[in-house]
Amino acid sequence: MPLLGVDTYTFHRRFGVERGGRPALGEPWTITDLVMAVRDLDADIVSYQTLFLPDAASAACAEALATIRTGPPAMFSWGGDLGLDGGRRPDLMRELGQWCQHSASVGASLMRIVVGGPRTRRETDFAERRDRLAPLLREACAIAESCGVSLAIETHADNTVDELLEIVEATGDGRIGIVLDVANASRVSDDPLAALDVVGPLMTMVHIRDLPAEVRDQEARPGEPCVPPGSGSLPLEEILQRLRETHFDGVLALEYVALTEEWPDEVDAARVGLAWLRSSTEKWSAT
Repeated sequence: MPLLGVDTYTFHRRFGVERGGRPALGEPWTITDLVMAVRDLDADIVSYQTLFLPDAASAACAEALATIRTGPPAMFSWGGDLGLDGGRRPDLMRELGQWCQHSASVGASLMRIVVGGPRTRRETDFAERRDRLAPLLREACAIAESCGVSLAIETHADNTVDELLEIVEATGDGRIGIVLDVANASRVSDDPLAALDVVGPLMTMVHIRDLPAEVRDQEARPGEPCVPPGSGSLPLEEILQRLRETHFDGVLALEYVALTEEWPDEVDAARVGLAWLRSSTEKWSAT
């Protein structure tokens, strides 16, 4: 059975981030506020966006890690919007390594990373991204292994799944996995169901949210509106069925980006989404 979780980008408005025309919400959360909120969700695991945490080398970060250890099992999502930006940000390798160390310190064996975003895709061609990223990812894998951590690259509307698979193969390193974000896949014209077959055993984590029909197949752009799973147009039931058939036992995590106005509270929307995931995956053990 997979672990059911939530990625804390779901709560981006609580950290002063505006997306899709939705304003930030009130006074920014502290790390304690965040940990209390995710504890109440009763998730199996929480993927903490390092974007919302203090600088990895700071004393404040050490305090944040101590607070995170009081909550549910944790892992980290590194890279923010662009991460390694198609290989144009080798200067971030040291930071990536620090978060590998922090992952080990909270007992996490997996860290999700970002190697680009929609802007990266617009500004670079694929061959350039592949050739720049391959040596950086080889180095990153070696760093992660020294910390007892595995890395997984998210489909972040920067590459199709075929392109990402080619990047992974170009590293020549079998230690790196893939995080399939089913909504992001559809935004670069990938069919989410077909993407499952392409990614195959490299998939260690799946990000789940749903998309209204009017945005499902539009070109990737920041601020896409989304809705909780089961209330939009993505074939999520079929995706979960395919995961069950392949005995997927990684992490299924909610990650919301710019919820529509019908969902003013991300915490409530996360609770609804986790309940949907729990109900859907409970059927796995019954078949």
